[in-house]
Amino acid sequence: MHSFPQSSSRLQVVAGLRSQSRLGSAVQRRSVERVIVYEDYDQTLHANDVALLRLFSPLFFSSHVQPVCTLTNQAEERELGFNCCFISGWGSTIYKGLSMDTITPQCSTCNQRDWYRGSVTSSMLCAGLEHGGVDTCQGDSGGPLSCYSEVTGRFYLYGVTSQGENCGLPRKPGLYTRASSYSAWIRRTQERPFSSILGLSNRCVC
Repeated sequence: MHSFPQSSSRLQVVAGLRSQSRLGSAVQRRSVERVIVYEDYDQTLHANDVALLRLFSPLFFSSHVQPVCTLTNQAEERELGFNCCFISGWGSTIYKGLSMDTITPQCSTCNQRDWYRGSVTSSMLCAGLEHGGVDTCQGDSGGPLSCYSEVTGRFYLYGVTSQGENCGLPRKPGLYTRASSYSAWIRRTQERPFSSILGLSNRCVC
């Protein structure tokens, strides 16, 4: 993934953070043992833009730190009937005078290839509003596009912030790596002893 260096040296994961200026008692810090980048990542096109992080020690789930469920395939996406999705990140909220709150949840998703002249592949997603104004921006890469299913009452990782054309432009929504396209790779990559320590099934990752 373009957001991460190949080396895990000095990388840390900070979970449960609500403000960069104030850590709070709910925050958990973990050093990264290994960065695992998808083997067919295309640095030029940002295709297959996904990576996993292995931590030196597990996170502990709390009211501020929770896992998100993963998806098996696109058929499951349709069955779950997502109609409300949330983008989040610590990136820019203003682009050339246009204000965008990328942390406040927005209930809109799309996957219309003609907006990007057919360049959105089946392993990618586009999400946003037709008239723009709601988007991820510089500094948000690697963050989640999480969607809620009323069928199960759970949140699912639908996409991972990857790229886009500027920020918040009409018919140029943000582009995301489609998480369900990499579910088999995630399962293969997870080391069973580490997963059992976390108490996770194959359906959920931190």
